[in-house]
Amino acid sequence: MWVDLGEIMVAKAKCSVCGNKIDISGIPPRLEGVKIYCRICGATSLHKF
Repeated sequence: MWVDLGEIMVAKAKCSVCGNKIDISGIPPRLEGVKIYCRICGATSLHKF
């Protein structure tokens, strides 16, 4: 049985508050974007592809 996962992202996003680079590899892209939580400052941002 084969499972098609589509394209898997290999990228880094930048936190809009503190500028920390966050690894978002392995997250499938979504039309509305991906919510990213920063472990350094605690901010949640929306990253669009």
